[in-house]
Amino acid sequence: MTSFLLALLALAPASASTLDWRADQSFSAAMTAARAQSLKAVRTSSLVQSTEERETLLDLLRDSNPDVRRSAAKALKVYVSDYRVRDRLLDLLRDSSQPSPVQREAIKSLSLASTYYEVYDRLLDLARGAAKDKDLQALSYKALYWQASQRSDVRERVLDAALRDSDRELRRAALWALFAAASDSRVRDGLLDTARRSSDSGLR
Repeated sequence: MTSFLLALLALAPASASTLDWRADQSFSAAMTAARAQSLKAVRTSSLVQSTEERETLLDLLRDSNPDVRRSAAKALKVYVSDYRVRDRLLDLLRDSSQPSPVQREAIKSLSLASTYYEVYDRLLDLARGAAKDKDLQALSYKALYWQASQRSDVRERVLDAALRDSDRELRRAALWALFAAASDSRVRDGLLDTARRSSDSGLR
């Protein structure tokens, strides 16, 4: 903004009566250039701030306080396009010593990056039993919502759980993950069959 104002002062006409500044093309060009320079500076500043914030959050994933790690994992969802962020969040899911609330936020953040093989593959593993508790298993199924509609291999495994898992809550989570995949005839038939036959109102 400072450079923009300086450009205005330097190029302003000495007398408004002798020069119509609105018609002065050189003045207009200078204004445009100064504005572009100011916007570029703002973008650069924002990028630096974002980079610094991301690095700070990555450092906080190592904090001794699990509440801090949980909050950092949640905040990192806006940076999951960065492979380093994905790797660090996946590390949290591989570490069985991490408390469930920390892993929960890691799963929720990674759900936004489920298009990446290493992410949806890990989510599938967690959903199918690698998670430390049932709540994390169910959340992992739900985190596969978009991939269940986009990828047949993911869809088949989620559908299998939705139709055959012995645990009611996990079946419900898998059914939820299939809503966007209902255009697939096998999924549609499976959902309809469950609705017709299940005596459990929670599954219907």
